[in-house]
Amino acid sequence: MEKIEIRRVGYLDPDARALVEAALDDLRERYGDGEGDGTPIDPTPAGKPA
Repeated sequence: MEKIEIRRVGYLDPDARALVEAALDDLRERYGDGEGDGTPIDPTPAGKPA
């Protein structure tokens, strides 16, 4: 079993972006949708957590 590290990062952090992209890839595969989820996201208010 791999060790899992949970930490707070901002939305634009490379690890956060990779996780979001993996989730969207899963949605694309499940539903055959080219976007995965077309909901626009503004990362500005979701900067680095306090």
